[in-house]
Amino acid sequence: MHKVFLSYHHDNDQRYKEFLVDMAREYGIFIDKSVDTGDVDDSLSDERIRETIRDKYLEDSTVTIVLAGQDTRRRKHVD
Repeated sequence: MHKVFLSYHHDNDQRYKEFLVDMAREYGIFIDKSVDTGDVDDSLSDERIRETIRDKYLEDSTVTIVLAGQDTRRRKHVD
């Protein structure tokens, strides 16, 4: 089973992320490897936040899904 990192806007798109994760659990589709609110300290530098996400979440995932919403392009860590 794939380990999936879901990238999404936590304030605007949380419900979509939860829907996907609930479906994945119910039907055994994938293992969620996403960052949840509070998992990474917001007071860290941008570089440290990116390193933490890369090293603790992305490294162990096999698939990345990006939920592109209305405000995705304005997000701090979206280049």
